[in-house]
Amino acid sequence: MADSTENSLTFIVWMPEYNCDIAIINCQHKDTLLYLNRWFADIKLRRVNMDDPSQYLLDKIKYLKHFSCQHFSFEEDVMAILSAQYDFNSGSFYPHVAEHRMFSESLLAVLSEQIDHFIKCGNVDILNDLIVESLRDVAKWWYNHIAKDTKNGRPSFDCEYMAFIRAMSPDRKLQLLNDILTKIELSD
Repeated sequence: MADSTENSLTFIVWMPEYNCDIAIINCQHKDTLLYLNRWFADIKLRRVNMDDPSQYLLDKIKYLKHFSCQHFSFEEDVMAILSAQYDFNSGSFYPHVAEHRMFSESLLAVLSEQIDHFIKCGNVDILNDLIVESLRDVAKWWYNHIAKDTKNGRPSFDCEYMAFIRAMSPDRKLQLLNDILTKIELSD
């Protein structure tokens, strides 16, 4: 159980406007922010073994790769359903998927390569710096992915489909839920 000190060390706060009316996606986004907040608390409370930070970093990146793959796949399925059956602007679908790929294949892949390189070199100081730098880079990406305004002044890709879903009638949302469940059943 987390202590009260850890609870006060919040790096990114969940805001109600991040909700997209799909509980699974909200839970995944909240879990991501919780994961990043725990990473932040580990750093602040000095719970990382600074003599050998390599396993800590490897575990963080491994989890992010696995979680991101699962989340992105589900989110892309939802967007595909929205585009095919609900007149969602499919023009934002491919850039959104490209953003997912950039995170996985560029950011996480580069971090993995850096970690592997500095582990082989035995450079503990740089690995310790990477713990903070990796958190900063990953948190910035996730925040910009979920939050309303990004650095370029336009809503994030997630905000586009979130706004679309929020504007749907309750009946259409129920139908969307059924379509998502059908897609999940068919892919099992």
